Amino acid sequence: EREVGIARAETSRAALEALERGGPSSAADVLRAEYRARLRAEESAGPTRSEAQADGGLAALQQRAVEAQRDALTELRARQVIGDDAFHVVEEEIDLMELTADARVRPAPDGVES
Repeated sequence: EREVGIARAETSRAALEALERGGPSSAADVLRAEYRARLRAEESAGPTRSEAQADGGLAALQQRAVEAQRDALTELRARQVIGDDAFHVVEEEIDLMELTADARVRPAPDGVES
């Protein structure tokens, strides 16, 4: 766990340095905010994932939405409304949404705690 934290922090610092060299843009600003949030999360003794989800914050809400999407997708395949190819395409999209729900990856919007 300690090594994973070190790796997350150092890779976030490297990403921030690369983005700083690229010049200003709104896309770069979004990415910088995400990497700064990831770095802050690793440098602080923040709540565990289960604690963050239990507090009803943005990450917890997004996780509940992702779970509902997974249930609906599984039901579509079980009822044979969609085939395996469509299932896997949408499943991958949901996986990405789930990853971005993690507060270590994405910062909370201004004024909102996750």
